[in-house]
Amino acid sequence: MAESGIARAFDVLNAVAGGAEGGLSFSEIGKACAHIAPATLPRLLKRLQQGRFLQKHADTGLYTLGEESRRFARRVVRAVSRAELLRPLIRGLAEETQESAAYYELDGDALILVEKAEQPNSWHYIPVQARTQRMNLHYFSIVILAYSPEQTVKDILNAEGVRAKAVRETFHALCARTRREECLCGPEEADKPISRAVAPVFAGPDSRIAGALGLTMIGTRIPKPRMEELTARVRLAARRAGRLFAEAGVVAEQA
Repeated sequence: MAESGIARAFDVLNAVAGGAEGGLSFSEIGKACAHIAPATLPRLLKRLQQGRFLQKHADTGLYTLGEESRRFARRVVRAVSRAELLRPLIRGLAEETQESAAYYELDGDALILVEKAEQPNSWHYIPVQARTQRMNLHYFSIVILAYSPEQTVKDILNAEGVRAKAVRETFHALCARTRREECLCGPEEADKPISRAVAPVFAGPDSRIAGALGLTMIGTRIPKPRMEELTARVRLAARRAGRLFAEAGVVAEQA
């Protein structure tokens, strides 16, 4: 969809979102979006319906927001609110350790970076809100999956094509270690010369896994005293993050 088409689509969605609770009729959308040519509007509405961004109700003929629009809104609200809550904590962790800090969450079958604070001479993460795969290798995802439902773990490993018995055994061993130590630290078994210290963050009255908070260091031979210090700081920061979520009423959305 061209840039102008995207703008028109957002105009329609904004009109429907701000309209009557029961939805808007075709003519009401046309009035709210008078700048959209009458010949263009039907095609645009059809495309938004096909993408599940709009829903047309057969009994009333009215248009309401579709499931994809609501899902997108939930992701934006969740990401913004959690990023804002954790931003001072993550910046403080990065400054006091002089290492790059980040907080990730699971979003479907991918890992999404919610907030980060980077140090000039340390690791540089992917952009905020960017997604990454290779879930069986990434320490942030392993920490989250260590506390996720078994079916979620199976689905992700299958989607990633992780079939080799040895690879699965290594993954499950790292999950068990995470649950035992409430943290996962050391050189990451990937193609990058980095080490990480990552701890789980829980939210909600039932303390469900919400995400993972941690540090990434350049190099695979971090001195043991230094790694122990970083791990302790990460554990403490993760617990503080959980308290911030509790005070703000944040509820974990992991399946």
